[in-house]
Formats: sequence, C-alpha cells, structure tokens
Amino acid sequence: MDPSSYLGGLVTGEGCFCFAVGQTKAQNTRITPIFALFMSDRETVMYAADLLRGLGLPVHMNERPKAGRGQVGIHINGFKRVGRYCEALMPYLTGQKKQAAQLVLAFIKSREEQPLRAPYTPHELGLVRQLRIVNGNTRGRKNPL
Repeated sequence: MDPSSYLGGLVTGEGCFCFAVGQTKAQNTRITPIFALFMSDRETVMYAADLLRGLGLPVHMNERPKAGRGQVGIHINGFKRVGRYCEALMPYLTGQKKQAAQLVLAFIKSREEQPLRAPYTPHELGLVRQLRIVNGNTRGRKNPL
C-alpha cells in the first residue's frame, strides 16, 4: 500500500485543516493554521504518525477525553509546519478536505509575502471566511474576524 495514498484517504475522512482565531494580549486578532487528526482508534493514529514521520513531517501527539472515549491524535500548528502538511498531502486529498488544504496553504503563502506583524489583508480574511464555509462552520459561533 502506498503510504501517501493511505494518508490521503485517512486525512480526507478524519483530518482537519483549519485556523485558530484568537486575540493577542494587545487585543489584536491572531490567526494560526492548524492540522489535526483525532480518533479513538489509537493503532490507526500511531500508524499514521509513523507514515507522516517517514515523509519527513513533524508529528506532535496529543490525548483528549471525548464523550467517555479517549481520543489520541496528531495536532500541528504554525505556518511552516502546517504548510508542509498541506503540500505533502494535498495531491492525495479529495473533495472538501482538498479545498480546505488549498485555502490554508493560500493563506500561509499570502502571509509569507507580508512584512512581519502586518495586519491581515482583506484577501486573507476572505480565505478564513471561505474555509469556515468549507468546513461547515457557518453557525456564527466562531471568533469574529
């Protein structure tokens, strides 16, 4: 089995490309790219982690309780790390997950062109709004931009 194809299928079904939107101490908006893959099937997550490491990607494991079932998963944040995940996995993703990875990568590339600590551009904020729609986050319970 091709590891990249396996990971593409697993991430398409269970993974998440998203943004954490929060505030700095100075009350400025902070947008952080995130990749996550959490499941209660520890063996599958550990196998995926080994495959990701084999592709040269960083892996950070986390555990969290959920509805009485423990979940284990991979949680990656930051522009460079998440960008590497997008580039490595995007050729193997389909549907909305591929679209989400494309939006996250477009945001990352746009930020790389900006001076450090530059305000977010209307285009970048638009990418965040688009990703919220793709990911089904349209109920208005997310942090405002």
